[in-house]
Amino acid sequence: LSNKILDNKNKKKFYKIIKSKISTEQLIKNIIIENEIITNEKYIANIKINFDKEKIITLFRNYKINYNDLISEPFLIISSYNFNFDKIGLDKEKSFNNFLKKNNKNKNQLIKYYFPKLDPNDRYILPYKNIVEEDKESYISILKKYNLKQLIYINISKIDKNNQFLIYIKIFDSFNFKEIGILKINSKKNIDKENLLIDISDKVLLFINDWWKSKYQINNDLYNQITCTFLSKDINDLTLIKKNINKISNLKNIKVKHIQLNKNVIEINYYGNFNILEKNFKLSNLIYEDLNGCIIKSN
Repeated sequence: LSNKILDNKNKKKFYKIIKSKISTEQLIKNIIIENEIITNEKYIANIKINFDKEKIITLFRNYKINYNDLISEPFLIISSYNFNFDKIGLDKEKSFNNFLKKNNKNKNQLIKYYFPKLDPNDRYILPYKNIVEEDKESYISILKKYNLKQLIYINISKIDKNNQFLIYIKIFDSFNFKEIGILKINSKKNIDKENLLIDISDKVLLFINDWWKSKYQINNDLYNQITCTFLSKDINDLTLIKKNINKISNLKNIKVKHIQLNKNVIEINYYGNFNILEKNFKLSNLIYEDLNGCIIKSN
């Protein structure tokens, strides 16, 4: 759980508190044991541990531990590399995507990846030249093919004879590229290409996951409020909106300011920045609009 929602800095802080001030048992809601097999030699069972989310969030707030529980929309992964006379983009056999896909074993993470098929059509839409030159129209076309809105581009270049590599990692969304990091990796002198790409893929995935956790981190030192109008079709719709709002973890509470038929004015008190709250609205099947004031309605 801590690996999923905490970056390295806050994870260390959390572990320190767990070790000195609180028992992990206090954060467990229940333990479910299924399919037990007991013999003289061994014990086998499926054990599910359900954590108490409210207690954990309260602990984070009390000790000012920042966290992120925002699951991303899928990112299409595009990669290229240029070393040892190889210039590889969306090649079916040699693509760096193959190593990223293989090493992306942890499905229980906040950031979600989508890997292209690497078929001839992909290479026609986004050939190597257009990948490295960051041709925006080609990138828009590949996103349209997979019906996605954003992608991550990873470019690997060898920079000297001592096996030093630069890895540029960029986001492409809203028709623009934005660099999120540059990794410099010194590899072993005699390492083969396959093990090199495995090592680089591990480091890249760790970096991107930590970037996401930091980018949409809820700052528990920051407390805000916003007044919004809930537009509902009927009482059932209003109940659903309130239910979905209350599921958002950075929400402290909501207060009714004014009640009118299908139109209630609500004060929302929350932790962190508004951009995180807005993303949570979307993930909670709510539509947020800023039309001379905050408007929220069901999707």
